[in-house]
Amino acid sequence: MKNISPILSYFLLSIIFLVNSPSVFAQKFAEKELIRGVRETKDPNLKILRMIRLGEYYADNNLSKAENLRKRINNIAKQENIKDRVEIDIFNAKIFKLERNEASFEASTMKYVDYDISSLSSINQAEILQNIGYFLLVKNQCDSGEIYLKRSLLISKKIKDYSSICRNYCYLTSCEIKRSNKEKALEYSDKSLDAANISRKKIDFAFAYLYQSFVYNQFGQPDIALSKELLASYYAKGARNYPIMTIVSLQIGDKQIDIQNYKEAIYYYNLAYKYATDFEDFRLQGSALSSQANVKRIQGKFDEAQKLNDKATIILKKISNKYLLGKAEFINAQICIDKGLYDEALFHLNRASSLYKFGKIPNSLKEIYQYKGVVYKKQNKLNEALYYLKQSIDTSNVNPLNDKAYEIYPMIADIYKEQGKMKDAWIYLEDFVRLSQKNKNNQSARRIAELNELYRSKQRDELIAQQNNILEKQKRERELTKTKLENISLRNNLLTYIILTFIIIIVLATIIFIYRNRQITIQQKRKEIEMAQILLRTQMNPHFIFNAMSVIQSYIFENDVKNSSRFLVNFSRLIRLILENSPKTFINLETEIEILQKYLETQKLRFEDRFDFEIICPEELLYDTVQIPPMITQPFVENSIEHGQLHTLPNGKIKIEFQRLDGMLNISIEDNGIGRSKAEKLKTGSEHKSMALQITRDRINMINDKYKSAGYLLISDMDEEKHSGTKVLISLPYITEQINTN
Repeated sequence: MKNISPILSYFLLSIIFLVNSPSVFAQKFAEKELIRGVRETKDPNLKILRMIRLGEYYADNNLSKAENLRKRINNIAKQENIKDRVEIDIFNAKIFKLERNEASFEASTMKYVDYDISSLSSINQAEILQNIGYFLLVKNQCDSGEIYLKRSLLISKKIKDYSSICRNYCYLTSCEIKRSNKEKALEYSDKSLDAANISRKKIDFAFAYLYQSFVYNQFGQPDIALSKELLASYYAKGARNYPIMTIVSLQIGDKQIDIQNYKEAIYYYNLAYKYATDFEDFRLQGSALSSQANVKRIQGKFDEAQKLNDKATIILKKISNKYLLGKAEFINAQICIDKGLYDEALFHLNRASSLYKFGKIPNSLKEIYQYKGVVYKKQNKLNEALYYLKQSIDTSNVNPLNDKAYEIYPMIADIYKEQGKMKDAWIYLEDFVRLSQKNKNNQSARRIAELNELYRSKQRDELIAQQNNILEKQKRERELTKTKLENISLRNNLLTYIILTFIIIIVLATIIFIYRNRQITIQQKRKEIEMAQILLRTQMNPHFIFNAMSVIQSYIFENDVKNSSRFLVNFSRLIRLILENSPKTFINLETEIEILQKYLETQKLRFEDRFDFEIICPEELLYDTVQIPPMITQPFVENSIEHGQLHTLPNGKIKIEFQRLDGMLNISIEDNGIGRSKAEKLKTGSEHKSMALQITRDRINMINDKYKSAGYLLISDMDEEKHSGTKVLISLPYITEQINTN
C-alpha cells in the first residue's frame, strides 16, 4: 500500500486539477469543435453561421483572428451572393465596436434604423436595437439612444435573455453618466448587476462592475471605483475576456499616477500591454505604451519615455487611431516642456490638436489649450497665454462633482498681475477660492455618499446572503431526497463501478509511471547537455589566453604603456563578462554584443589591427530587450579568426549581423578568410570544433523544444566557386525579456 499511495495521490491531484481548471480546457475544446464544424460544412449559409460562432469566440480571445475571420465571412457572402446578411451585420458590428472603428460600425448598424425588423428573431431584434442605441450614445445623442436601448430591453426581458438585459442596463448607465445624473446611473448599474446575478455568467458580472466603476470614476469617487474595477478584472479573468482585463488595468494604472505610486502604475500598464498583446489589439497596445511613457516622463526619465512613446506611435499609425496618436503627440509635447524645448512643445501640441479635431474629439482639447497657455507664459507671450488658458476653461466638460477647471484660475490671475491688471487678477483669485471651497464641500459630500453606499451595500449583501442560505437549505433538502432515491439504484451497480474505477486507476497509474520515467530520462539528458554547455561557455581558448599574456608581456618589454593598458582593460572586461554570464541560460542581446565587441577588439589588438570587424544590430532589437543564449556566436567568431587566417590576408574582415525575420532572430557571421576546406588541412584541434558545433546544435534543439520553434544552424562558403570565406547562419526564436520571464 505504501508503494501505491503516491501514485494514487498523484492521480487524485491530477483529477482535482482538471475539475478545478475547466475553463481553459473547455475553451480550447470549444475552439477545436467550432473549427471542425466550419471545415465539415459545405452549405454556404450554414458555414457562415458556424464561422460567426467561431468569430464570437475569437472576439473575446484574439481580435486579430476575429477580424481576419470577419473578412473571410464577408468575402464568402459576396461570392455566394447571400442576401440575408442580418447575422453577418451583427457580427461585423461586434468586431467594429471592439476595434473602435466608428465609421464601419455606423455602416453595419445604422442601416437598420429604417428597416422593418419585426420579421427577424427576437434575439436579432434586441441586438440590432442595442447596437443602434449604443452608436447614438457614442455620438452623444442620449435621448435617441435611450429609446432604442429601452426597446431592446423590453424584447430581452420578454425572451429572458439576461446577458442582453445586463448590456442594455450598462449602456443606459453610460447614458445617465453623460447626463451627469448619478442616482439614475447607479440605479441602472445596480439593475445590470441584478441581471448578471440571474444569468450567473462571469462576463456579465465583468460588464456590470466595469460600468459601475465608470459611474464612480465620473462622479469623483475613485476609491469605490477601484473596488469595482478589481471585481470587474476578477470576473473578466474568469471569463478570459481580454478587452475588459486591459481596460481595467489601464484605469487602475491611471489611479496609481494620481496618488504618485509610479511603480504600481508601471505594473498595471505592463499588465495592460500584455493583455492587449495576447488579444492582438493594437489600439490598446498603443494606449498602454503611451501611458507607460507618461509615467517615465513624470519620473524625469525622458529618454525611456521617448522610446516608449515612439514605439506607441509606430503601432498606432498602423491603425490610424486619431485620438491615441493625439495622446502620443501630447506626451511628446509634455516631454519637450519638461526639457525646456518650448518651440518643439508647441509643434507637438499643434499636431495633437489637429489629430483631436480630425477625430472629432473636442473634450480632449482642454488640456491642449491649457498646455499651450503654459508654454506661451514661459515664453513671456502673455496675451497668447491668456487666450489659450481661457479656451481651456471654455472647452472644459464641467462636472459639478469633479470640476478641475478652476485650477487654471491662479495662472490667469498671475498673468493679469504681470500685466498690471490687478482688478482682473483679483476677480480670478476670488473665483478660485470660491470654487476651491465648493470642490472641498463636494469632496465631503462624496465621502458621506461613499459611507452610505458602503452601508447600503452591506445591508444588501446581508439580505442576499440570507436569501442564499434559504435557497441553499432548500437545495440540500432536495438533493438529500434525490440521493436517497438514487442510492437504491446505485447499490445494484456499486460493485461494477468499483471494479471499473480500480482498472482505470491502474491504467492511469501505469501511464503516469511511464510518463514520469520518460520525463526523468529527458530531464537527466537535458541536464547533461546543459552542463556540457556551461563547461563549454566557461572555457576560454587556452591558446587565446596564452597569446594574450604574450602580447601583454611584449608591450611591457617595449615599454608601450598605452597599448598594454588598452589591452588589459579590454581583456579584463571580457573575462569578467564571460564569468558573469556563462552560467546563465539567456542574456540580453546588448550584453552578447558587448562580449563580442570586447573579444574582437582584444583579438584585433593581439594581431596588430591586421583585420577589421563590423557588428550590425537594429535598435528595435535592443528596445525589445531580446534574449539570446550566452556566447552562442563566440565559437564561430573564434574559428573565423584562428582557422580563417584573417590576420594573414589583406583586408581581412568579420561581419556579424542580427536581424528579425519571420518571427525569428537570425544571426549571420561572415568572414573573407581562407575557407573551410583550406582551414581543414591546416588545423589540428578539430575535436574541439566539432564538440562546439554539436553542442551549439544541441542548444538550438533544446530552445526549439521549449519554445516550439524551428531554429537551425547553417554553415556555408561565401564564395562557393573558390571555396573561400565562410558564412554561418544561426536562427533562434525571437524571445524578449517579458516572454523569457513568463
